[in-house]
Amino acid sequence: MGIPLKKYTGIVLQVLLMYGFYWIGNLIQAILHLPLTGSIVGMLVLFITIQLGWIKMSWGEEGSTWLQSHLQLLFIPQLWALLIILIFLEPTHYYWFLV
Repeated sequence: MGIPLKKYTGIVLQVLLMYGFYWIGNLIQAILHLPLTGSIVGMLVLFITIQLGWIKMSWGEEGSTWLQSHLQLLFIPQLWALLIILIFLEPTHYYWFLV
């Protein structure tokens, strides 16, 4: 029973492809001083390349499925930071822990 190395390598490469579009979007946003964030610009560039047929949807399907299955883990630090900030801003209100 071995590790399916080909499957995991494909997922890593697909996530890196999406991460590359994120950085391309950040670069475009910084150069053109757009009012959008770089991640949105990167998603638009990815969408355009898919619509033009330069990239196939199947090239990122497993990676996006993996990211979506682990999406809740990405929001834990932000939620924890929000709770800490609310506690420091309003030290008399501890009802946030009851939620």
